[in-house]
Amino acid sequence: EKALVGQPATEATFRAAAAAALRGAQPREHNRFKVELAQNTLVQALLKVAGA
Repeated sequence: EKALVGQPATEATFRAAAAAALRGAQPREHNRFKVELAQNTLVQALLKVAGA
């Protein structure tokens, strides 16, 4: 949330916020793809909410 406050509603901002939200993620060997999947899902959701 802190990464979004006061920032423009752009894909770059949303990508930075998603990366910050998942910074501490510790995936297991067979589900590493889920971190990228979660980041992309967050970005798409934020873009949709922002009407972009």
